[in-house]
Amino acid sequence: MAGNLPAYILKNCTLFVDKESKIGQTEEITLPSVEVKTEEMQNGGMIKPREVAFGFNTLSTSFSLSGVDPAMFDLFGIAVGKSVPIIAYGYLQDEDGQNHSARAEMTCMPKKLDLGGWKSGEKAPLGCEFAVHAFRLFVDDREIVAINDFEAAFGGVNVAPGANEALRLG
Repeated sequence: MAGNLPAYILKNCTLFVDKESKIGQTEEITLPSVEVKTEEMQNGGMIKPREVAFGFNTLSTSFSLSGVDPAMFDLFGIAVGKSVPIIAYGYLQDEDGQNHSARAEMTCMPKKLDLGGWKSGEKAPLGCEFAVHAFRLFVDDREIVAINDFEAAFGGVNVAPGANEALRLG
């Protein structure tokens, strides 16, 4: 991209839930928020505590669909306690016109379906919330985030490269 123009502006998005397209039905998608789990520690000789990183907090995703989707209730009925693939796709564009693709791949477990309030003459969106067990984010097919129960990498750099070897995980 030339100059200092805004880049990677989200222009459109859609969703696939358990391999079923929700294009034209997806109102909003909230991707997982990656947050470091910390604990305060004050060992002998320290005059103040400090925060120490202990991995990451649990991940979740949510989205709203523009109407009551019976397929989501069917999925909820058979998938509680099981993993479901969810993929969000985004179309990004730089202000100079350069196009980019974004893809968020998630392995999820259903947690909540929210029918919200119904009012005559107004939309009644369906709110859906899922626990995320694995999350990978790609921009232009380059993996920029990968996090699961045992590893986390940002920009291809593993945040705890010796942990899997030390724990004999592979």
